[in-house]
Amino acid sequence: MDSPVPLNALFAVLPESILGIVASLLFVLAPFTPKSRRDLMGYFALIGLTLSGASLFLLCGKEITAFNGMIVVDPFALLFKSILLLTAGLTILMSIRYINIVKIHLAE
Repeated sequence: MDSPVPLNALFAVLPESILGIVASLLFVLAPFTPKSRRDLMGYFALIGLTLSGASLFLLCGKEITAFNGMIVVDPFALLFKSILLLTAGLTILMSIRYINIVKIHLAE
């Protein structure tokens, strides 16, 4: 039986899918994490960003157009996705220390 969504279309949104799954897991796990260990949430988010960045390497060298042209994977898109992931990672790294100083431990 044929899938309604082609496999290359799902492959094109793999980095975003990984980020969505990790973010959902963070929101589900946050209420069950003790306040003394909430800094682990930041490290878990960094792991998710790393996995998403690794999936970008799988897309390198490929030209994929998916969902009737709404998603385009090309070198330009990969460059900006990697810049976004690096920026998010640096922001999380700075936030972990700040949150420990201020003692505000929110999963967001």
